[in-house]
Amino acid sequence: MGRQKIFKRFNSFLLLGIWAFLLPACDKENNSRETKSDDDQPIVNASFEEKVTIGEANPVWKNYSWKPDKAKIEWLQGEGNNGSNCISLSSTIDNDIALMQDIQLEGDEVYQLTAKVKTKNVTGGHGANICLFGTWQSSEPLTGTNDWQQASLVFLTPDSGKVTIACRLGFWGATSSGKVWFDDIRIQQIDMFDRKSEHLRLRLKQEDASVVASSTITSWLNNLDKAYEKYYELIGEYPYNGNIITIFSVDSYPGGWAVAGNPILWYRPYIQSSLTDIENKGDWSFGILHEIGHDFAPGIGMEGNSNWNWNEEMFANFRMYYAVELLDASVIQDKLYTGSELKNYYRTYAGGSYENKIRKGDAEDAHDGIMYTLIRIKDQIGWEPFKQTFRFLYQSDAEFTNNTQRFNHFLDKLSEFSGEDVRQTYPEGELEIIEEALKNE
Repeated sequence: MGRQKIFKRFNSFLLLGIWAFLLPACDKENNSRETKSDDDQPIVNASFEEKVTIGEANPVWKNYSWKPDKAKIEWLQGEGNNGSNCISLSSTIDNDIALMQDIQLEGDEVYQLTAKVKTKNVTGGHGANICLFGTWQSSEPLTGTNDWQQASLVFLTPDSGKVTIACRLGFWGATSSGKVWFDDIRIQQIDMFDRKSEHLRLRLKQEDASVVASSTITSWLNNLDKAYEKYYELIGEYPYNGNIITIFSVDSYPGGWAVAGNPILWYRPYIQSSLTDIENKGDWSFGILHEIGHDFAPGIGMEGNSNWNWNEEMFANFRMYYAVELLDASVIQDKLYTGSELKNYYRTYAGGSYENKIRKGDAEDAHDGIMYTLIRIKDQIGWEPFKQTFRFLYQSDAEFTNNTQRFNHFLDKLSEFSGEDVRQTYPEGELEIIEEALKNE
């Protein structure tokens, strides 16, 4: 994989479902189950007491490195935690090195992966970590020089139960140098708060879920289900073949407040305050609605052409706006907006709003302002031409070489399906500002 900026929304697991009623709640204590001994672990040679030979045929522990000639992976005797054996990964330059193993677990269950980790002069990037290789899920990065300490990653298995665990120095697009030792790899199944609705499943640590009434979470999931149906109404298809989308709490920063996919990874430091706003202010959660909106994008949760899309962050918000307006939902950005009031955020209050950017002739970071111009078009022609446009674009095979072409093709289809020239909604000179802004997208 190249070291260019990598799209952060990696669809690691497909875990979603179809609408009926709210299913009975299932609240569980957040307790880990009995820790297994090395003999009972699903990981082979989990403590590295048996020799690990790099490069042997059909190894249990497989190696990966971005720059192999600069990567060093060693099995070390007597250098592990408490004088046991261990492995080390090192590089004198920024690199991405992993020692990994494919393992079989129970499908659609929560596990905790732990390891003892020691570092020396680890700098930059994502540092030393344990991770699920092939996904964006990892423990908190460890940098600098540190004596033995525990790294931990809580994760949700795919339906198949097959995962690839890894001891790692660096990460995709976040390379690191230095030396790290790993020992005593462990996996144990844990219980979490677990609540299902028709289209969604929420899995949180019990202490986070307990900050609000159980009925608050049930009501919120019901609201998210309504939004999910509105996304379907706008786009015409369900993501992940209609399977249930899991919203899953993670302790390690996943790359944002939350990150789309299935599961949607929700960064734990934001969960309690978000649930409190849901209970006390009637918030539907802008952030979670935004990530569900991403799941309705081709290339993320759906098949279809994505080449027409000049800014997926904007279109995730545009899908959300459709649901918020039609459901008269409430979301918090700088303040609480209900229903079509949300257009005021994109017109006036967002940092890149229409009035802050496009109206002033500023083309830098203006996608919120561009979104407002689409809402302005909607207010004139209604939602039906947008539905037709999305259905056409998702199924088309059109290709474009720049964002100006993508934007103009979108306006062409809106004009065609509405029977009106939507460019007439733009004051003189405004389209030129937008085309300049699109060069920066």
